[in-house]
Amino acid sequence: MGIFIYSEDPFPVGTELTLRFGPPGQEPLEVRGAVTWVNPVRQDGNINPGMGVRFEGMTPEIRERLWTSCTPSRTSTIRAKASSTSESSSRRGLL
Repeated sequence: MGIFIYSEDPFPVGTELTLRFGPPGQEPLEVRGAVTWVNPVRQDGNINPGMGVRFEGMTPEIRERLWTSCTPSRTSTIRAKASSTSESSSRRGLL
């Protein structure tokens, strides 16, 4: 299970991340993951730059909460903050 995160400045493949996200008004959900692929910004007008992140170490409870939080009616309002566990930087993206 994983997610695509739109970003004009994606982390490199292999970067381990801690993702915190959720709908407004709810406790943020924290999930660990790793960047498995990158779609970089290109001169040809790429409209979907970002990164694919594979979730790691998810319990059934976290998986269910994540699935419930990401229903189609809510995805337009979910924002994420991805923090690299191997770097001292963080980047924001739209899910």
